[in-house]
Amino acid sequence: MKNLKLVFTALVLLAFMANMQAQEAKPAKQRPQLTEAQKEERKAQFEENKKRLALSPEQEKSFKEINKKFHQEIKGIKDGEGDRTEKAKKVKEIKDRKDEEVKKILSEQQFKTYLDIQKERHKNRREKRMRDSQEQ
Repeated sequence: MKNLKLVFTALVLLAFMANMQAQEAKPAKQRPQLTEAQKEERKAQFEENKKRLALSPEQEKSFKEINKKFHQEIKGIKDGEGDRTEKAKKVKEIKDRKDEEVKKILSEQQFKTYLDIQKERHKNRREKRMRDSQEQ
C-alpha cells in the first residue's frame, strides 16, 4: 500500500512538472499569419493607392519601402507585451512618422488624397468593428 501511494505521488509530481514545462515552452503571444484573402486585400489596397495617387515609378518604389518599414515597426509593437493604451499611443506615433515620410515623396495634392484614403479606411474599419460587435 505504501509503495502504491509513493508511485501515485511520483506520477502526480511528474505530470505537474511536465505541465509546467509545457507552459514555459509556449512562445509569446503572436498574431496569426495573414490569410490569403487578407493578403489579396492588402495588394488591392496598394493598387488602389497607386491608382488614386497616380504614383510615378520612383514614388511607387519609395511608397512600398516606407509601407514595409513602418508595417514591421507597428507589427513589433502589436505583437509585444504591454498595456493596450500604451501600444495604441506608440502605433499612433509610428503612423505620424510614416505620414511625414510619405509627405516627402508626394506632391501636395497627392498627400491630400493619401490622407483622404486613410480617413476612409479608418471609417470603414470602425464601421466593420461596429457591425461585427452587433452580430455577436
